[in-house]
Amino acid sequence: MQIGWIDFSKSDRDKVLDVLQLFAEKTAMDELGIGSVRDAFANIFFPGTSSIQTRAKYFFIVSYLLREAGSGNVGMDVDKVMEWVHNKEKECCRKLVEDAKNKGESLSGIIGHTALNSKAWIKRKPSDIYWSGVKILGFLNSKSSLMQNLSQREYLGSSLAMARAKDIKSLGRRHTDIEEEMDDTISLGPGYNKFWNIPKVDSNWLNELSIELTTKEADFFKTTIKSLYPNSVFCILLNNWDNGSKCLSFQQVMDKIIKLVDDNMRELLHLAKKFDTFVFSARACYNIIWSDNANNEAIEEWNKCSCRLSEIGDIDLTRIMKMLQIHQPRTLLFLDELQKAYRENADFEKIKQILIAREIDLKGRSRAKLLKPSKENTQWIGGRHLDYRSYNACQLIIDICGHV
Repeated sequence: MQIGWIDFSKSDRDKVLDVLQLFAEKTAMDELGIGSVRDAFANIFFPGTSSIQTRAKYFFIVSYLLREAGSGNVGMDVDKVMEWVHNKEKECCRKLVEDAKNKGESLSGIIGHTALNSKAWIKRKPSDIYWSGVKILGFLNSKSSLMQNLSQREYLGSSLAMARAKDIKSLGRRHTDIEEEMDDTISLGPGYNKFWNIPKVDSNWLNELSIELTTKEADFFKTTIKSLYPNSVFCILLNNWDNGSKCLSFQQVMDKIIKLVDDNMRELLHLAKKFDTFVFSARACYNIIWSDNANNEAIEEWNKCSCRLSEIGDIDLTRIMKMLQIHQPRTLLFLDELQKAYRENADFEKIKQILIAREIDLKGRSRAKLLKPSKENTQWIGGRHLDYRSYNACQLIIDICGHV
């Protein structure tokens, strides 16, 4: 299948490329199309996180580089400035690898270290992975809804336009139309002159770069989460973290903080747990079909679920969609149909047909895996239990608590 679009502007092109890149991520496929529900829960529990973030330090690395890039000190052309950022990101990778090796530490979590010496480095740079989190977690001044929606290119275009305007004013020249100088980006207005909330950093920060946070960075991270999202699982888990603890599963996180959250968050946690059980049972069934009854693990898991289908189906899907503000009729229709079958203790064949119909609806008949089962397909696909980014958030918390 070929995809095309009318390229009206550079920012439009970059946004399309970002979307296309998401399809190339090497993550568990969402075979049943429930990712929007999973991610909506995760965004509430752990705002600003994603499943491909690795270490807390990158929030600051990306912020430092983009702040410098937007100052006008490295150039005024947006394309060249973005190229400077990407080159600096690769330089940061080298510094992080060098520092880790000197300390005898693992390279795990250092983005791009396995491709550092290849001709083509990595497609998704740290700035691509962390940009959204930088805005959501208050590194970038995001009091305005306009700021929340800025792409990197739009931020740089706006910041560089202000830098140009400042240079013009300092030279005593007449103020020109900034909009004309901004290519196809947007303007935040002359009164908006504070893009960043991050602490100041020494000019030689890159030469002293380490994957660990400084005390000042850790303090900032903890303060901003507490200020912006005091009722989130992220904040409460951070405030009650035991030094030396390892990354926790969603169930372990829930057990740890369930008595500490407010009533609204407690309800969401319980709904997320029930939704996980509901989806996991369907995923087990999916893998039995896909393997033509050859996946013994899936059969074992399904047998555990099949004896209590009515209990698993006792979940308020309408309440979930309302609390998460999800408006996807086709997804809700599928979940409702599956729930009805569970409540009626339907046989395997009935549930099988529901899952096959869902995959055809999502992918079309030519790409639906369940129409091409094989006993050779014994490897579990499509994910198991929903983690809601608990593991990734715990790694960030470990980084933060190492210095707070």
